[in-house]
Amino acid sequence: MKSDRIFDGQLAAKFGRRIYESYKGELRQHLVMRDLAELLAKPQQIVDIGGGTGEMSLKLASLGHPVLMAEPSAEMLAQAQARFEKAGVAVACRQASLSELEGQYSLVLFHAVLEWLGEQQQSLAKVMARVAPGGHLSLLFYNRHSIDFNHLIRGNFKHLEKGSYGGHNSLTPHSPLWPEEVYGWLAQEGWLIKAQTGIRCFSDYFQKGEIAPDLATRIQWEEWVANREPYRSLARYIHVLAQKPG
Repeated sequence: MKSDRIFDGQLAAKFGRRIYESYKGELRQHLVMRDLAELLAKPQQIVDIGGGTGEMSLKLASLGHPVLMAEPSAEMLAQAQARFEKAGVAVACRQASLSELEGQYSLVLFHAVLEWLGEQQQSLAKVMARVAPGGHLSLLFYNRHSIDFNHLIRGNFKHLEKGSYGGHNSLTPHSPLWPEEVYGWLAQEGWLIKAQTGIRCFSDYFQKGEIAPDLATRIQWEEWVANREPYRSLARYIHVLAQKPG
């Protein structure tokens, strides 16, 4: 069984450079916030589980929502706290693993964490338990269809035969998920899926030497395909907004 992976050292620094210092972080946040817009029109009690360097926590707290950011990596948490202090925004921070969290919240964020965990269905169940009855889960996960399709169009058939992903200090997670399986886990517990959005449906498929669009153009066309099949199912990440019964 694969073990959980925590971002420390080189991996933490690499995450900051590759995600939130590039178009990827801004595009991700734009599409997720679009899905959350109606929900955020009302006050929410929020916990950001595995909040990393705090970009989403900062965004939500700056809108006036009380936010607790929980992060097991001391290095990532320190970066987040420095970000909050620089912005002058109050965010409660706690160094904690998923199993150490208690209480329930009207909105729980669990972004780009599940694909780094060993016992994925059991971990998701723990996250779902932190959602108050009638509350919402914002779940972002790495889509296995996208990485397999990427190998196919590049002729990397040996990678497909091995069926293994990621590696030491790689930002490709070791356990990308089948979207259909995740949807099934939510449906089994009677949750209502209110949004299914593809994040980076086409942006990651540009090859070296090809002219990539600027950020505004990426956002325009990523929005256009984000909720359309078959594009959504080929996105690098899938964002699901689901409501708990009750």
